Formats: sequence, structure tokens, C-alpha cells
Amino acid sequence: MKKMFLTLTCSLILSVSCAAQQQNEQAKIKIEESAVRGQIRGVPDGEVIFTQAPKGSGVQMIVNVSGIKKPGFHAIHIHEKPICDGNFTSAGGHYNPDDKPHGHPEESKHHIGDLGNFRSSATGSIVESRVYKHLSMNPNSQNYVGNRALIIHSKADDYSTQPTGGAGSRIGCAILQNTAE
Repeated sequence: MKKMFLTLTCSLILSVSCAAQQQNEQAKIKIEESAVRGQIRGVPDGEVIFTQAPKGSGVQMIVNVSGIKKPGFHAIHIHEKPICDGNFTSAGGHYNPDDKPHGHPEESKHHIGDLGNFRSSATGSIVESRVYKHLSMNPNSQNYVGNRALIIHSKADDYSTQPTGGAGSRIGCAILQNTAE
């Protein structure tokens, strides 16, 4: 009788453990399959897409825009609020929940929203893909990219002027929304 009870208990524990693991894997798949997208409006026109990078190495961002009037480097940042009204100041400042100084996205101290400079071609387009280890596709993470705005600026980021990087006016804005929500 004790053997049977022990066998049933072990079976129950194993079943619960397997079920919990399966739920965790399903949640992970859901996060990995989701994408955060935004239609860029303003002077440039286009789209930005965020997805889980291969092998969980961060978040991959793909930018595809056209119509930028000034070729050269333009800063791109994630801003606090998912609002793109007027001159796009409605999006608030750079997303910075850790209250860190502005900086380069590969340095240890920078805003979560600091994404760097992107080169616009002579024809006014930016088509580029980058991976950011400091961003997350998990809606429960502080570093989640969804429910914010992405801003394209008129100038390059100097990575030192606080708190904006001296990036100039806001020429493009996209509301970042999770396609699974």
C-alpha cells in the first residue's frame, strides 16, 4: 500500500512539474512569436518592427523608412508615451525608468530608449536591422518595447548632451503596439 501511495505521489508531482514546464514553454513561445510594430508618420514614412532576436540574444529592430529630406545620420529613440500628436512632443522624453544619463546603447549607462544613429541614404531612406540586448519582448519587463513611441530625429545623437543627445527636432513618430495584444 505504501509503495502504491509513493508511486502515485511521484506520478502526481511529475505530472504537475511537466504541466508547469509546458506552460512556461508556451508562454516563452508566445513572447518569441509576438512582434511590436509601428507605422512611422511625419516627414519620413515607413515601419519599424521589433521581434525576439535569434537564440534569445535580445530584441531585433528592423527600420524601413523613406522620405527623409536630409541625408546623413539621424537619432532614433524609444520615448515614454504611445502618442504621436502635433510635433510629436506628446511622446514625452526618452524612455528611462532607471533614471540613467543619456548615452550610447552599447555603453553601460544609457536610457533604455537610446537606440543610436541611423544613416539616411541620398534618396532619404533608412533600411537597417539591429539587435539590442537591453530591450525585451516580455510585456511584464521594465525594458519592454511595446506601448511606447519611436521617434526619428532631425540630427545625429552626440551621445553626451543631456538628456536628449542634441538630436534636434522630432521628424517621425510611430506608436509601438504588440501584434499579439
